[in-house]
Amino acid sequence: MSKKNEQFIKEKTVIHSLKESADKLQRSSDHYLAYAARNYESYYRDIDVYYKALQQDLSLISDDIIKLSTLDELSNEHASRLFSFINTQKFIELASNIDSLRIFWIDYTKKLDNKLGSKSEPRLEWGATFISENTPLLILELESLISSFNQITRLQSSVAHLAGRLIILSTIIFSGIFAIWFYFHIVKPITSTQKAFYKVANGDFGHQIKTQRLDEIGLLTHSFNQMTSRSELVLSILNSLQNIESSESLLEKIYDSTKHSMKTDVMMFVERNKKATLLNMSQLFPNGSFKSLNKLSVKTGIGNQRDLFLNDINNGKIINVDNVPDFTDKNIDALLLKSVTERYPFQSALLVPLNESSYQGVLVFASFYPANFTHAHVELFTHLKSLLKKRILEVKSLT
Repeated sequence: MSKKNEQFIKEKTVIHSLKESADKLQRSSDHYLAYAARNYESYYRDIDVYYKALQQDLSLISDDIIKLSTLDELSNEHASRLFSFINTQKFIELASNIDSLRIFWIDYTKKLDNKLGSKSEPRLEWGATFISENTPLLILELESLISSFNQITRLQSSVAHLAGRLIILSTIIFSGIFAIWFYFHIVKPITSTQKAFYKVANGDFGHQIKTQRLDEIGLLTHSFNQMTSRSELVLSILNSLQNIESSESLLEKIYDSTKHSMKTDVMMFVERNKKATLLNMSQLFPNGSFKSLNKLSVKTGIGNQRDLFLNDINNGKIINVDNVPDFTDKNIDALLLKSVTERYPFQSALLVPLNESSYQGVLVFASFYPANFTHAHVELFTHLKSLLKKRILEVKSLT
């Protein structure tokens, strides 16, 4: 309920005070007419008692009528509103009743003064008779005002109750919608993530959570999927290293383990020759594809050539190239990548050197899409390259 409505209802005390004062004025005058004495002594006694009480009652009524100006202002303000839940005609009627009461009271007090005469020797019987005969009309004016006021307050109360019900209903609906939203957007994703962790804990290391969200929970899910993808990839590679009898089978297993998770289009393994002058293609996967790469042979940059790219490979640094054409333009000594892209338009590549004393091999993953390989792939092979190198050399020694 608005402050204006609250202030409007508080004016009820002024109206009822007016009614009580008018009733008291009527009763005191009737009592005077019924019991007043008609001798000299009682006359002056009645001036001290009845006349003084009469003046007090009239003063109280006048003060309360003045106080009705606040109610009049509120009524006119409500009546002038463009939108109101209560018919503005009700407020117009109330303001009209207040004006009518003021006019009536001005006329009433003027005629009463004429009947009472002078203050020094008032005509008490004439005044009491006037009050007894005309105050019922004043009370009718007040009752009309009270009736009009009560109609508005009842309507305001109904509107307030309706508004309260609507607020409660809106709160319930909003709470229900929020609870549903909270369940599907917060609780359910967290529960799904919790179940996913249980599956990983029970051995399903490649479990993925489907999501298209871009918020914090979406980032959490994406991180979880990256973790499980890497875990699955690590396990797959580790499994491929076991019980392999040839380097070709070993490298094929590595390719099969990484082609989907890393979206690899081709995997090459090049080895340095015994004279350390060339890097020659050793294995190519998938078998039967990219045939022009089978005869790949690249100079290692020995002598006057300062091949910084091959220096990184010689130092065992894993190289992740997001844009191969741009990289080879800026690094003209990147002969290995340049030779590969001259044959096929690869856009990104990941090179993993596997060096051991005089032996050097380079595992090359290539994709037709730019920025295909991530920092996570670099970290993965940073941890695995020693194991891969050891296993490849073991297999080669057996064959």
